[in-house]
Amino acid sequence: MGPGEPRARGLPLEGELVARLVHLSDSHICDAQSPARLEYLDRFGDMHVTSDPNLYVGTYRAHEMLSVHVLGAIVAATNSVDEGRPVDAVIVTGDATDNAQRNELTWFITTLNGGVVRPDSGTWGRWEGVGSPEGVFDPSYWYPEGSSTSELGDYPRSLYGFPTVPGLLTAATTPVRMRGLRAPWLSVYGNHDALLQGTVAPAADLRQRATGTFRPHRLPEGWDYDRVAEGFEGRGPASYPPAVDEVRPVSPDSEREILSRDQWVQLHLEDGSHHGPHRDSRGVAQTRWWREVGGVLIVGLDTVNPHGGWEGSVDDEQLEWLEELLSASKAPLVVLCSHHPPQALTNDYAPEGAATRRGTKEILELISRHSAVGLWLAGHRHRHHVERWVDTNAQYDFWVIETSSTIDWPQQGRVIDIRRERDRWWFVSDVFDHAGEASPSGEMGGEMPMDSLSGWARLLALNSWQRRRGLQRSTLLSGHIHDRNVALNWAAPR
Repeated sequence: MGPGEPRARGLPLEGELVARLVHLSDSHICDAQSPARLEYLDRFGDMHVTSDPNLYVGTYRAHEMLSVHVLGAIVAATNSVDEGRPVDAVIVTGDATDNAQRNELTWFITTLNGGVVRPDSGTWGRWEGVGSPEGVFDPSYWYPEGSSTSELGDYPRSLYGFPTVPGLLTAATTPVRMRGLRAPWLSVYGNHDALLQGTVAPAADLRQRATGTFRPHRLPEGWDYDRVAEGFEGRGPASYPPAVDEVRPVSPDSEREILSRDQWVQLHLEDGSHHGPHRDSRGVAQTRWWREVGGVLIVGLDTVNPHGGWEGSVDDEQLEWLEELLSASKAPLVVLCSHHPPQALTNDYAPEGAATRRGTKEILELISRHSAVGLWLAGHRHRHHVERWVDTNAQYDFWVIETSSTIDWPQQGRVIDIRRERDRWWFVSDVFDHAGEASPSGEMGGEMPMDSLSGWARLLALNSWQRRRGLQRSTLLSGHIHDRNVALNWAAPR
């Protein structure tokens, strides 16, 4: 490893440190053995299949069975960033889970709270996901332990030098004790927390597939990527391709249940802590929330369109709630938190009879009436990105900070110090690596340390082979230097 980039928090800035936040996003805790997943669609973004250099599908990652270990490693790193000043709150901006399953959310919450996690499903101790050494061979997947059913090498190992790591699958599903966050954490709803593959509203047949015994592994005859894309969009209703008759059997597991919005809230409440989601005075589950931290108003928004599509929007009820909240607030600074950044609020689809959905334009109109909104934290795009949104005519001026995912490269978190200097503010941001090993070893057993497993995940994420032409995906997600360690100055527009 080389030297790190200069830290913004080392700059000689004036003013009082009023709040220290950590921003994490898009852990995509993944039950990689679930029959509700669509790994085979990822090959449409594989350079061996497509000639489109910009196509990226994202339904399969070689390291997805290690997502729990990466989250554990980012928790360990978060616990080390206080530097004499404790973290006031950890903000997690959605996509805690990959496929809206109960077991995935349980693993996520336990990792953040502390406790033993067993990241296994189906028949414990028997790997039934893709890449199994005993399963049907498919060269588009990485086989970490080789394949006993084919003499051919898979593409990742034979073409790109991916390693053979004996014992990885056993180690990945072995119970692990998580220490948990020392700071309180607040969770925002993401499209992968609500929708299958982050896109499809879970109908009854798909809920049954998630807990059932068969896994489709190819498209029906006559289907191609263009036909899939027609029913798998970022905006509006989406659907899975029809299941084929030829399937791979898996063990059933009721813990793979697809969660409703109400169930998602309830799981966050069961330990008695206040992680953001709550039930209001009527007993209605709410995925929107607010907290005051150091005199700063932190507001969590639910930007998931429940009707389908991976892009976001809000309904009128939430806009009215936000208007009332900001109108009543005397906080000098408001920080909005949502899964989708403002430019991704483009999914205004609503079926007949459903509440109208609103997007970027309506949110900006609301913000223009409340000059204390100075910062917006978001995820969704799996990238580091910092951008100032300003319109002097519309009277809004705020910063948007997007933080990378912990499932894709660079698997980092972000610490944000909020400093006040009279009528001006500083948002001082530094990104940090998780605590996994930089150079994991090649041999492992069932007791392999979490640091080694999360180290493998980081190494594999950097070397993703699905996009090898043009600007590398790892470069896109890391952002420019001004998207990482930065000190942003802000004053409320007059």
